[in-house]
Amino acid sequence: MSRIDRWPARAGVAACAAAMAMAPCVAQGTGRTLALVGTPGIGQTLTITETFPAPQSGKLNLWIVARPFAGAVPTPPPLDPVWLHATGQMRVDPADVFGPAPLAPVPFAAHVLAGGTTDALTVSVPNDLSLLGFAFDVQAVDLDLSTPAPWAAAWSDNDVAITIGPPSVARLVPPATTDPAITTFLDNHVAINPAPTVVAKGRLFVLLVGTSGKPENQQAVLAAGAARGYHAIGLMYPNTPSVGSLCGNSLDPDAFWDARREILTGQDLSPLLAISPVESIDHRLTALLAWLAANHPGEGWATYLASGQPDWSKVVVAGHSQGGGHAGVIGKLRDVARVVCFASPADWRNVPNAPATWYARPNVTPIDRWYGFGHLQDELVVWPRLSVIWSAMGLGAFGPPASVDGGAPPYGNSRQLTTNLPHAAPAWYPAPFHSATVVDLATPTLPGGAAVYLPVWSHICFP
Repeated sequence: MSRIDRWPARAGVAACAAAMAMAPCVAQGTGRTLALVGTPGIGQTLTITETFPAPQSGKLNLWIVARPFAGAVPTPPPLDPVWLHATGQMRVDPADVFGPAPLAPVPFAAHVLAGGTTDALTVSVPNDLSLLGFAFDVQAVDLDLSTPAPWAAAWSDNDVAITIGPPSVARLVPPATTDPAITTFLDNHVAINPAPTVVAKGRLFVLLVGTSGKPENQQAVLAAGAARGYHAIGLMYPNTPSVGSLCGNSLDPDAFWDARREILTGQDLSPLLAISPVESIDHRLTALLAWLAANHPGEGWATYLASGQPDWSKVVVAGHSQGGGHAGVIGKLRDVARVVCFASPADWRNVPNAPATWYARPNVTPIDRWYGFGHLQDELVVWPRLSVIWSAMGLGAFGPPASVDGGAPPYGNSRQLTTNLPHAAPAWYPAPFHSATVVDLATPTLPGGAAVYLPVWSHICFP
């Protein structure tokens, strides 16, 4: 990091800083607080703010940086009591405070307080991969230079512990890389860590693509999640043939339910398909999270594993088309942070010409966390049928369907969101309206390239 301010060339100040590093720790509250604005990442800018209980003027405020502390550190008396008397808690390690570090010398910066109640330190983080994961602490201390020596040095009551985070990177991860036992449906997973310019939300967004879909083709919504502080995954799983083609004509009322649960868990639940546990959604997500945690430990992927399994309480599960049906079944079985269905679900029993029975099953995830987003001109999941399905799911409890076109979040708090905008795909693209809500090539964009539906995605997926 670089120093942004040089403190005044006042005789004896350097000696005072050294004396402070050796000053006694006297617990004395000042009522000040320090806070970090944003999440530090390489190539980014971070700001630390200090708030005083009353306006301050005429004092020299020094920002001190050190390696991580282990608590308030007792120290011997000052080297030269003529210069300094320190009060408050010293939270830095005096043995390291002036030692070599890949950041900057201490003090970090200095400002003369001019009557305000706040002070701020703004620091540019070099674009240097060697800084990833580097932890340090920042503390502020002010010197009342308006009084005769020995000057009083009052430390802040708390400090800010900071770790430099990684840049947001979209990684393409072959499923077999996470577990060689996975041998089918080998198109790449996509994983994107949160942007370092925002505070990480501690939430994982998992998108399940539709029939024959590939996560690489639906990266815009994943990037949107990362930009809002979410860890984001596009998961490849057994997505061919479609569940509708397998179950639509079955006379078994639970055909859709059993088939989807087998794809999810790998349990032998349906005679219509054969998915082993290692090929299931559950195992693929578990293996991917474990691989990411092991290979990119500074990015926080391990947060979403509990006892070696996905911590579903931290997961926003979403899906497009067939994937949206799987997201719905997960919401029926598990307590997740949110369920989002793009152009889905589509499960319909041709005999007796009615929605699938699983829609009426009890929800483990409360219905107020469910959202649907569909296109009124959808070629595959036609609106008259989708509206009936959403009603069967209970989404109508939050009001009628609402168009997002020309509107703004929260769209009347409706959980049934629709659009009728032109798609962006070329003429040859199959079912472009069906794909327009979330597939990259079909999603309409603004002149600058941003997705038109970004406000919708942010509202329903990334609160």
